[in-house]
Amino acid sequence: MTILPARSASAVFALLAVLLMAGAAVAPLGYISIDEFVYDLGARALAQERRLATDNGYETFGSRDLVFLNMVAGPNGIVPQYPIGSALFGAPFYAALGLRGMFVLNALAALAMLFVTRALARAFYGDDAVAMGAVLILALGTYFDDYAWAVWPHMPGALAVTLGMLLIWRATFADAPGDLRYGLLAGLVIGIGFLFRTDTMLIVPAFGALVLLYARRPFHIGFAGLAGLIPAL
Repeated sequence: MTILPARSASAVFALLAVLLMAGAAVAPLGYISIDEFVYDLGARALAQERRLATDNGYETFGSRDLVFLNMVAGPNGIVPQYPIGSALFGAPFYAALGLRGMFVLNALAALAMLFVTRALARAFYGDDAVAMGAVLILALGTYFDDYAWAVWPHMPGALAVTLGMLLIWRATFADAPGDLRYGLLAGLVIGIGFLFRTDTMLIVPAFGALVLLYARRPFHIGFAGLAGLIPAL
C-alpha cells in the first residue's frame, strides 16, 4: 500500500513545519485554563527575575489570601504546584518573545514529535508509507494543534514519551554496548518529560515489561535507564 511517495515526505514535513510555526506566531494569546496562567507565572518569574518564586507580596506579608489556585507557598514565595520543566525550558523563549515564546516552545516540540512518530512507526513496521500515514493521522486527525499552540506542557511530555519509546525499543533489540546507550538515553528523555508532567513516569512500567520480555540484557538496560532518570529525579 502506498500512502505517499517517498520523495514527497520532505515536502510534507516542510509544509507541516511551516503550518506549525505560523500557527504559533499568529494564534491568539491567552489561557485555555487556570493551569496555563500558572505555567506562565513560572516561566515569567525565571525569565524576568531569575527565580522560581512569583513576587506578589506573599514573601513580605505571608497572607494565605495571596496563595491562589494551583500555587503553593515555598520558603521564598509562591511557586507553581507543577514540576519546573515549563519554567526551566520555557524561560529562554519567554525572555525573547514573552508569552508567545511558550507557544513557540510547544510548536517546536510538536514538530519534533512528528519526526519521532515517523521513526517509531518505521521501527515497528519497517514501512515508510505506514510511517508517513502515522504522521498524517497525528497531525491532521487528532487534537494535535490544540496542544501545539498553547502554554501548557502536554506536547513536550508527549514528545518525551514517544521518543522514550523509540529509544527503549532500540535498546531492547540492540547489541551491546548499544543497548546500554539507548537505555541511558531513554531514561534521560523520560526524566526530562517528568520535569514537564509527572505522569510521564507512568510509561516506565511499560518500558520495563518490554525490556524484561524481549531484551537480551534486561537488567543492564534497566540500570542504564535508571541512571538516565537520576538527574531529573
